[in-house]
Amino acid sequence: THSLVFSSDTGPWRGEYGLDAMKAEGFLDPAYDPLTLLVKGKEDIVFWEAGGTNGDPIHFDAREWARLCAERNLHPTTVFMHAHPMPPELRGHSLARPGMVWNLITQRPVRTAYTVKLASTLASFKLADASYWMWQFLCQGEIRSVLPDTTVVAEGERADGWYIVLQGRAVATSRGQHVGTLEDGAFFGELDLLGAEAVSHNVTTSSPTVLLRIPPDIFREFVVANNLWNFFPKFWKDVHLLSQTRVFFGFPHEVVSDLARSCQHRHYPAGATIIEQGATDQELFVVAEGTVSVHVRQEDGRLETVGSGMGVGEILGEYGALLQSTRSATVRADSAVEMLVLDGEHLDRLLTGQLPLQLRLVSLFRDRGLPMPSIQK
Repeated sequence: THSLVFSSDTGPWRGEYGLDAMKAEGFLDPAYDPLTLLVKGKEDIVFWEAGGTNGDPIHFDAREWARLCAERNLHPTTVFMHAHPMPPELRGHSLARPGMVWNLITQRPVRTAYTVKLASTLASFKLADASYWMWQFLCQGEIRSVLPDTTVVAEGERADGWYIVLQGRAVATSRGQHVGTLEDGAFFGELDLLGAEAVSHNVTTSSPTVLLRIPPDIFREFVVANNLWNFFPKFWKDVHLLSQTRVFFGFPHEVVSDLARSCQHRHYPAGATIIEQGATDQELFVVAEGTVSVHVRQEDGRLETVGSGMGVGEILGEYGALLQSTRSATVRADSAVEMLVLDGEHLDRLLTGQLPLQLRLVSLFRDRGLPMPSIQK
């Protein structure tokens, strides 16, 4: 949407060898004014081959441009290519120097719903300057409207950018097997851009879909500036793990990815206590590596084992985390264990309006012999 102007040598210079002299000699029509062609009045930035302020046989006097702008009530950003020194009346303009860069890209009109979706996706990264990256992505990204059954990334090939789903749905498959569903706010293609081997997934739209493609150089700048090198591999591993659990299986990608972005990783050595019966903390744990055992202390002080060898994908601590009650059992590591830890307050907000999730939790409580609560969120 920008208009860019660049003048050639001997622009509208009113000097001995300029246009006035050419008109006087009959080389140009006296009514000819090149500024009617060059200056439209809508310029955002103008580059002029202006010379010094004492006249120049090739470049016009820089002060002439200021006068012409004043006559036409123009206020563009102006960059002079040669003018030096800059007289006081030109201090509001710039002088081109080696290495200077001007970003001439402006934000295109974007549907509010798409902007909100992008803002929500970026918010999950906890960026210090989210508004800057929102502007960068909307300015330099490409919004694509894609028909159903369109392969955006082919299995074994590298993605040509980082894709964010603004609307619609895409399905990821590997060797014909379903891997995951990518819905509003989901993203893909970043592992290719971070130097990993070509992805082993097909990503194909399953509905009319709107995608925002971020060019590779902009995405890498985003990763470097925000120290996200290790974020994405961990994120997809956590999404896969959570989506395979009894509680979150089949839930929308938006819900599961929100959890994956907010979870912590904790490591415990063999024999360590992960949850202590009677404690009041409100965290939910998912086993990512290793196995754990569950013990309940009876009234006579005896510690009874009620579960052992509980491995990857098992959810623990859900009762205390979601009902804000004391821990009903002790959980210990059978081996070195890695756990995904989800904050109870975050889960509490997630429960709002999620009846299927509430029902799954009630079923889990029943199977584990826990009191049957009435969850009303």
